[in-house]
Amino acid sequence: MRSPEERSMSDLDAEGRLRSGLWLDQPDALEKISDRLERGDLSASQAGKLREFVTRGFFTVPLALEDAICEDLVRDVDILWRRKPIDLAYTFLGEPVSMADSREWWERMAPYRLLDPHSHSDAARALYLNRELFEWAELVFGQPAVAFQSAFAEFGRSEAPSRDVMFVETSPAAHLLTAWIALDDMETESGALYLVAGSHRTPLYQFGAGRFRIRAGEDPVPAQRFVLAKAAEGGLREEALLNRRGEATIWHPGAAHGFRRGLRPRAPRRALTVRYSTFAHCGRRTASYWKTVRGRLWRGEARLFWQETDRLLEGDGSRGIDNPLRGLNPRGLSLREKIRAAVSR
Repeated sequence: MRSPEERSMSDLDAEGRLRSGLWLDQPDALEKISDRLERGDLSASQAGKLREFVTRGFFTVPLALEDAICEDLVRDVDILWRRKPIDLAYTFLGEPVSMADSREWWERMAPYRLLDPHSHSDAARALYLNRELFEWAELVFGQPAVAFQSAFAEFGRSEAPSRDVMFVETSPAAHLLTAWIALDDMETESGALYLVAGSHRTPLYQFGAGRFRIRAGEDPVPAQRFVLAKAAEGGLREEALLNRRGEATIWHPGAAHGFRRGLRPRAPRRALTVRYSTFAHCGRRTASYWKTVRGRLWRGEARLFWQETDRLLEGDGSRGIDNPLRGLNPRGLSLREKIRAAVSR
């Protein structure tokens, strides 16, 4: 079996660019789109969006969502902050932590995120398995897709440009797509998402020989500066996206993207991120979090727990991997936490 370093090196070409066997990453992709359009395999709208993906690395599409779905997800998030389910993770300033250890008064602000809320919210699950997004993912991949990760963000934040392949591991690395679904009308005052058009064709920063994935505790700043330098060399520009509620932006795993902090950082700017891979290459997923449990002499002690799953969620012809942490019952819980965990389920 190849090591992660060996797999990482095989995902890069001689120039350090992301290697891909997917049809839209090939030199003749635009010709193939024109041919499929002439044959009637693609609509004019589909062909236009796929051309954007090839040349710019992303495109935005409106989804036929009912307002109730967005509103229900916002309501579910309020409920999750009250219930603090032990088998749901969130991040604030560091690594994932169990919601049971959350402090809403201090941590429910930028840059917190709820991880994989599709396991605890019907509305999040509906978006996770949204058929329109699956159809776009399968058009891009050219083969069946599977959702494998979701994250909910509530407030705008400032974030330097980075690439998903730095943080999210799939094998092959190119078999990754991200959809960012706006649950509010986005405004510059609350913070905007931006992408660097064309950056998906530029080389990746290497933390080591052939290694483009960042390790825990590693400084991301050199990679972020590298992205900006390559964009400047190629004359590439940042494009701010002010999506309306129900619009989704889908981007390439090598596309550089970030966030601008708005003048009103406390103003809600809610969005759900869903990540996809090819079904043939993504059948399992592992997730971990930190949880404070009884330590020596009954003192609280943070411990790392993890769980793996191959459970599939299905709906309307779409498939997604369940939250691996669902049902996790960490060792060392107090009786009070055991009771609360049982009630929350």
